[in-house]
Amino acid sequence: MRTFLFPLVPACLVLGMAGGGRAAEAQAIINRAIQAHGGADRIDRFQAEEKHTTGTMYRQGVAIPFTQEIFYQRPSQFKQVMTLQGAGQTVTITTILNGNKGWLHVGDKTQLLEEALLAEAKEAAYLGRVTRLTSLKERDFDLTPLGESQVNGRTVWGVKVRSQGY
Repeated sequence: MRTFLFPLVPACLVLGMAGGGRAAEAQAIINRAIQAHGGADRIDRFQAEEKHTTGTMYRQGVAIPFTQEIFYQRPSQFKQVMTLQGAGQTVTITTILNGNKGWLHVGDKTQLLEEALLAEAKEAAYLGRVTRLTSLKERDFDLTPLGESQVNGRTVWGVKVRSQGY
């Protein structure tokens, strides 16, 4: 699941607006990003998110086309449906997290998630929480400004987000 973090973090945490300083400055950057997305009321109005991805992954040099649907509902429900196509067959893998319990459904078999996969599903749900800008106003997040940078010729400021366990 960590591979999903890399493309999402720049979109949500590297923001084209003024910043600097310590925690108050990092919070000011987040506040401006919230306003740029329509304000806290607009963001918090939605308790669930849905994302769709289509792509190709490569395993041992073999191209495997896939589609992925991710559903996230605050605070800790997560569902991922991934459909893989290869070798003349289609396989659908569904991963579900509800609080501290998780399940994996492949074909016609459902089983409890093993500890490692449960930890990954929890991390994916956490990612859904972190990428929701208004969540970053909660006390359990430690925000540190990263300073000014350039992305595609535009000046941006980043914020490092940390919390216990992550």
